[in-house]
Amino acid sequence: MALRGRELLESEGLFVLKKCPGPGMCCVQGCRNRHHKGSAGLQLCSKHRQQRWRWKSPKRSAYATLRDHAKARKIPFSISPDYFMGMVDMLATWDLEAEKRGEEHTVDRIKAEHGYRPGNLQIITRSANAAKQARESRLPAVVQALIARKRAKAQEEAWKLHGEPDLEKDPF
Repeated sequence: MALRGRELLESEGLFVLKKCPGPGMCCVQGCRNRHHKGSAGLQLCSKHRQQRWRWKSPKRSAYATLRDHAKARKIPFSISPDYFMGMVDMLATWDLEAEKRGEEHTVDRIKAEHGYRPGNLQIITRSANAAKQARESRLPAVVQALIARKRAKAQEEAWKLHGEPDLEKDPF
């Protein structure tokens, strides 16, 4: 017999539940929000439903967060959920305990100007990503502008020769 409602939440151990939440109220202790209608008897408000979903599916949650943050920062985003899951599964680095060990992983754009697209992503530690950003930001503005011009020229030449620039061959 499948668990439903309160029994399911108690078995998961994610929330401390109220003894008697009251009609229409969220059943999580300390929460005073009204529960979401149609939540299959779980009696969770939208905040706690989302928290439960993120806890139960961390990879899908990470994909949604990455997509939403890219959209908010107006960065091109063209990877599918399946591509992201495959990338994470292939590298086998998605570890929920990594943060405790100081090895939290993050998705990095190899070339920031190309956005989040297949072939332009890598999974590295948060500290390596911060070091990469710091290294790139320390270059003088004149050098950054020169590199940007040379990259643009190389891309134009690749477009003329091949129709599409090769992201793997960056002259810098």
